[in-house]
Amino acid sequence: MSATFSFDKCHVEVEFMDGLSTEQVITSICQLSNPQVIIWYIGCYGLKKAGVQFYKDFLISPVLRQSVKATFWLVDLTAWGAFKNLQCSIRNFNSCCNEIERFLDKQIKCIKSAKIFKKIQEISEKDLVDYFRRALHRRFISKASKHFPNKNICIKEIFSDNCPILSDWYNHDANKSYSILQYLEGCLLVDEIFMEQAANREVTDIQIVFALPNDEIKYYRDKKNSFQKDIRFLISKRHEILNIKNIRLQVKFLAFKYGFQPHERPYNASGKVLKNDQLSYEDVVGYARNKEEILRGEFIYAPNL
Repeated sequence: MSATFSFDKCHVEVEFMDGLSTEQVITSICQLSNPQVIIWYIGCYGLKKAGVQFYKDFLISPVLRQSVKATFWLVDLTAWGAFKNLQCSIRNFNSCCNEIERFLDKQIKCIKSAKIFKKIQEISEKDLVDYFRRALHRRFISKASKHFPNKNICIKEIFSDNCPILSDWYNHDANKSYSILQYLEGCLLVDEIFMEQAANREVTDIQIVFALPNDEIKYYRDKKNSFQKDIRFLISKRHEILNIKNIRLQVKFLAFKYGFQPHERPYNASGKVLKNDQLSYEDVVGYARNKEEILRGEFIYAPNL
């Protein structure tokens, strides 16, 4: 399913595909000229060795061997622990993020949910607040986590600072509101990457891929193209601020099969949890760049920075 919107010389297209093999995901990514690939990488229970190996073997390494332009955005979900335990904080992040950032490889980046949650708290523009307060009331968004058990933690206990965009959910159970925050996080991840890419005035095509396990696209997809409309609104605001013209934004949700049950996730895989001193570039990517790539400045590993 895909939808396209055009406005003021900016073109927005969003597509959803599910039930894919990892091979099909790789093929779809490598057909793009400049793919920015988002993967949920570090779970709120730590960086799982089995998850790192899965992504290395079946996604990151195969794509980087074929696509010299692909960039992977490894998302750290540690801050989501606050939805399960008040001793956790939405400001928390995994120390492995620091190690990943030391790679200094422009094709491997780390982005923290803590940063997105901070962004949510800082949104104060009235039109953005009003728009998303309405948008987040769509039934399909809350339905995705409606069956989750109560955690007896309210949204206002997690986002303790003033957070206008979530004011309608302050007294709602955090676990049952999980899908609302996941949807909003998805919108703001697109916004974050779009803004970084659009800063390069020579960029005319921005291609963002969510490579998600099993049924995770349920948080973003409905029959009314809601996610597309919301991204269109966000990008229209950026267009006004930055005077962006002639940019084509493509967003793809590619859901791949993983494990034996729909609820299984690589970032929650059983087994060993890695610490930051146990993570190397080869663990993440699967191979070291050759000398020519190093000389071109495409890869520098600086473990002692």
